[in-house]
Order: sequence, then C-alpha cells, then structure tokens
Amino acid sequence: MSLSFPYSSTRFAPSCQLGNGNVCLALLIVITVAIYLPGLSGLFMFDDEQNITNQRALQMDSLTPTRLLYAALSSDSGPLKRPVSMVSFALNAYITGLDPYPFKAVNLAIHVINGILIYVISLLFFQIYRRIHAPQLPAYYTTQVALAISAAWLLHPINLSTVLYVVQRMTGLSALFSLIGMAFYLLGRQRQMDGGRGMIPILSVFLFAWPMAIFSKESGVLLPALLMILEGTLLRLHGLDRWTRRYIFACFALTVVLPFLAVAIYFIIHPEWLLGGYSARFFTLSERLLTEARVVWLYLGLLASPSVSRLGLYHDDIPISHTLWDPVSTLWAITGLIVVTVGAVVVRRRSPIASFGILFFLVGHIMESSIIPLEIAHEHRNYLPSYGILVVGIHFLLKPTVQPRINQLKKLATLIIIAGFGLVTGLRANLWGDPIEYLLADTRYHPDSPRTNYEAGRFLFFMCLKETHPEVRRDLCGRAETLFARAYANDPSFLAGPIAVLRTKDFLGQEPSSEEIKSLRHALATKKMSRFTPMALAILGQCVRHGDCHLAWFLIDDLFVAALSNPTMDQDNVGALYNERAVLAHSNGDIESATRYNYIAARTAPRDAQIGLNLVYLLLSSGKLAEAESEIRHLRQLWIDPVIAEQLSIREKELEQLRSTLVTPPVVDDAQPTP
Repeated sequence: MSLSFPYSSTRFAPSCQLGNGNVCLALLIVITVAIYLPGLSGLFMFDDEQNITNQRALQMDSLTPTRLLYAALSSDSGPLKRPVSMVSFALNAYITGLDPYPFKAVNLAIHVINGILIYVISLLFFQIYRRIHAPQLPAYYTTQVALAISAAWLLHPINLSTVLYVVQRMTGLSALFSLIGMAFYLLGRQRQMDGGRGMIPILSVFLFAWPMAIFSKESGVLLPALLMILEGTLLRLHGLDRWTRRYIFACFALTVVLPFLAVAIYFIIHPEWLLGGYSARFFTLSERLLTEARVVWLYLGLLASPSVSRLGLYHDDIPISHTLWDPVSTLWAITGLIVVTVGAVVVRRRSPIASFGILFFLVGHIMESSIIPLEIAHEHRNYLPSYGILVVGIHFLLKPTVQPRINQLKKLATLIIIAGFGLVTGLRANLWGDPIEYLLADTRYHPDSPRTNYEAGRFLFFMCLKETHPEVRRDLCGRAETLFARAYANDPSFLAGPIAVLRTKDFLGQEPSSEEIKSLRHALATKKMSRFTPMALAILGQCVRHGDCHLAWFLIDDLFVAALSNPTMDQDNVGALYNERAVLAHSNGDIESATRYNYIAARTAPRDAQIGLNLVYLLLSSGKLAEAESEIRHLRQLWIDPVIAEQLSIREKELEQLRSTLVTPPVVDDAQPTP
C-alpha cells in the first residue's frame, strides 16, 4: 500500500486515489484479519461466563419467536437489556455452539465492517472539509487520509479487547450502528449542500441507527451528541435554509438537550438511584470523578504510544484519587482537561478538525468515564471515541505542504506509526490466543492488579485439576496459590483471593488453620463486599456439595453466615447466597433448613425464577401444597425463560398428583340399598 500525496506536481501522482482506494482498503482488511487470526483461538474469559456461557437463555434448541425474545431480554448488564447484542450471541450459540472461536470470528467481522464504515465516514468528512474549509487541498487527499485513518483505527491495539473479549461485541455492535448513523448523517448533509433533499437519511439516523445502537449497548445514546459536535465544528449548518435549520435544531433538542435535562433532574430528585450503585464499589462518586480525569489522560497516552506492557484487560491497579492533591497528578489532570476542552471550543472556526477530534473523544467518554458507578478503566471504552483523536493525528501528519520532500517524510512517519500499531496488535493477538500465557504476561506487566493475578491463578488451578503427575500438579497449584494470595495482598477487600487459597489448599490435602478460617470469617463480615466474593463463595459451596472438596459443609455454611451478615451485601447477592445455602443444606439432608433458607432467598430476590422454582420443589417435598401453589402463581406472573417454564409445568403436575392422593372419593357399594 502506498500513501503518496504531494501537494502539487503530477510527477508524484498518488497510487491510492479514488479509483483504486477500494483495492487498498481490501488489502488493509486482509492485513487486519491476518493480524487478529492467532487471537481467535483463545477462550472465553472474565464476564463472558456470566453473559454467555452460563446464560441458559442463549442456549436455544429452536429459533422460535418466544425463545429469541427470552434470549433478547436475558441480560442484566444494562437497564435496557441490550437485546440486539443478546440476540447475536444467541444466534451464534445456536449455529456454532459454545465454541469461543466462532464468537471471536464474528467479533472480528464486525470490527472489519466498522473499519470500512470508518473509511466511508472519513471520505465524506474530508470531502465536506475540502468543500467548506480547505478548497486548496487536492482531491486525492480525501481518499488517502481516509484510508490512513481507517488503517490506524483497524490496527490500533487499544481496540483489540473489543474484538477478542467476546462480550464486548456489545461495544462493537453499538459502534457499528453509531457509525452507520454518522455515515447517513454526513450523506444527508452532503445532499443538502448540493441543493437536494437529505432529510430522509438524516431521519433514518434517529429512527433506526440510534435505537439499534442504544439496544446494543447504552453508550449508543451518545450518537446524537456526537452528531451535534460534527455539525458544530465541521458542517456549521452550511447549505441549510431556515426551515431545515429548524428541523436540525429540533432533532438535537429532542435527542440531546431534553434527555440530558431529564436525567439531570431525575438524579437530583432521586440521588439514591445513582448513589446506590456505589455501595458495591470501593470508591465514592467524587473519587470516581477525580480518578477519571487521570484515566482520560491514560487513554490518550495509550492511543499515542501503545505498548504490550501498558495495555491490558484489567486496569484495576490504577490508584484512586481521594482529593485534588492525593495524588497531586489529579489536579494537573483536571486542569489539563479544562484547558483542552475550552481550547477545542475556542478554535472550532480556525481549526475545525482539531476541535471536532478533541470534543468527539471527550463526549464519547462522558457516560462511562463520569458519574455512572462502573469500574474505573477499560480499554474498550475507547473503541468509538478513539476515532476523534486519530482524525486529528492523521490529518496533521498527512496534510500536504508545498515541499514534496517534507510530504514524503510525513508519509513515511505515518506508515511507520500504523505499522507499529499493527505490530503491537499482532503481539497481543498472539498472547490472547494462549490465555494462560497472556494472563501470566499480564501479571508481569500489571503486578499490582488483583483481577489479573486472580484470573491467572484460576487458569493455573484448572490446569492443576486436570494434571495427573503429582509433582507437576503440586507446582501448578502452588503457583496458583501464590497468585491468589498476591491478589488479596494487592487489595485486602478482594476476598475471592483467600477463598481460592482455601480451595487450592484443600485440593492438595492441606487443612486450613483455625486462624485462617477466623480471619476469613471476620473479613467476610466486615469488609466491603464486591460482586466477586459471593461468586467465589457459591463456587466453594458447589465444590463441597459435589464432593470435590473435603471441607466440612458446616464450615462453609459458617462462611455463608458471615458474608450474609455483611451490611454492604446487595439484595441480589443475599438472595443468591441464601439459595446456595439452601442447596447445601438439602444435599446434607436437612430439608427443614433448606426450605427456610430458600424461602428467605425467594423473598429477598422475588424476580429470580430459578430460586422460586427451587422453593416450589422444597415445599412440595415437605408436603406444603398450599404454599407451593402460591409460589407457582407468583412465578407464572414473572417473565421466565422457556426452560424454567417447562420445569414449572412439571411441578404443577406433581402438585396435582399429590393433591389427588390426599383427596380420596367415597366408595359406593351398588349392592347395598341406599338409605
């Protein structure tokens, strides 16, 4: 691929002009697929288990409307359920099964399509830029800068987790529809500048692309705000008559201004809706806002200078900002963001591309890097916002001058930078293709990350379980135990670490000391509860129940009691732990305790149909038919998946059979005279 673009002089005619730009794009797609290919052989990881492999609603045996609807609404990842993404996972599982390779392959296909859309959008963007702001630029520049931006975006290593971390298809699909929306908006505005009608493609943005982006992932709600930035910096209402301007203003008022005001007013009236989400976090709202200022600069650093050692799936090793001066870099980060934001607004007329790129990036982070109680940092949050920074960087790198030699040097620098992106992405893709090598490498690059150490320990422990050679098994389990302990040392609230140490020692035949149990019990009762702790406890309980652990069941139940006494435990986890406690008691033959625990679980989490179904079983086993019937009526009012509905029908038949045995009709002897 050649990116030759002298300012004037046919002697240096470019090879990637409008006529053969598609050939260059096709070559770029081949390169992208080749670079990512080794990473497709990796496994499911992190939230993939919760959202895909353990999500029963996605494992369909038929493509009926009912099954698809349940699959679409099966996610708890966001308030809108993300049905578009969930249906795509369900179809993937139906066609290919739960093999991670085709899931990752579909993600790669979405990434490639998004790269093509980036190319199309950039072509339209710079055609309009030449027309309004820089008519002196040669026509072929639009193709070349669009191709370079698309290459940089497709090959940038910060986008890798969106492709190879399966559940982030949600991010990829939301970006897909957002990019479709941007393309249609630019196409419509271009038609309007040509004197034609462009409202149909513009309206299709708000009626189709925007809803599809939102129902893929909630961050898609930002599409109108991104279009408003596009209009305010690049387009500036150029070519619009008075009535069309009013329509454009009305669209943005309805989709940006009014929703913003509505959300702001709702948060003011109901602050508990927002603040409640921080009960399970180890930082407050103010601490998150302070920390995110530093995180945004971290993202910019990763975009400008990515490396294998700085990138990673988990960034939970970032220190929290407690005040403006703790750490002191917080003050400088906030000051820098204010200066950059104000500067981008001030220069929007003199330098529309710089203004667009900076504001696009910042607004693209306004949801996931502000007040919402999400985790502090993830690289996939840059998937769409990174486009703004790449537009600025590539444009100022490739903008031609009157000196051909300078142009050639700028071309060479651009190619080297893009090749560097591809090299780092290739190295990371090879690591992701071997999850244990990737996680162990990440423990070297991010030794202070609790999650990285814990996940690496999990993989080593699973290898330990399958190993038959005693020495190798002991070594694997020993290394896993070290990583679990390090995860806990990095974060004393990360109690999944000591719980995993307990499981590992049990597998090696080592009994926990009374001091270890006492310390763990105290931590479970007093330390702030993360979502990983109840999951780790539930897994430990299942291990005992299945006979894979030699720990006494009453010891595990004692740990459950300690965790349930923790005031920071949210209601869903309380219900889940009481349910696990009930199952554990039932497996030990204590039906009375199991029924009592399951009753508490069902009342704590009344919308969890599986817990309710377990309660129905226990009530029927105990002969409490009236209570079982009441619980069945409650479950029938819920939105339950077809599998649970079938099991519930079986329980209803069992209820009728039990009733029929209790009600015996009178026997009439026809041979005796009737009194």
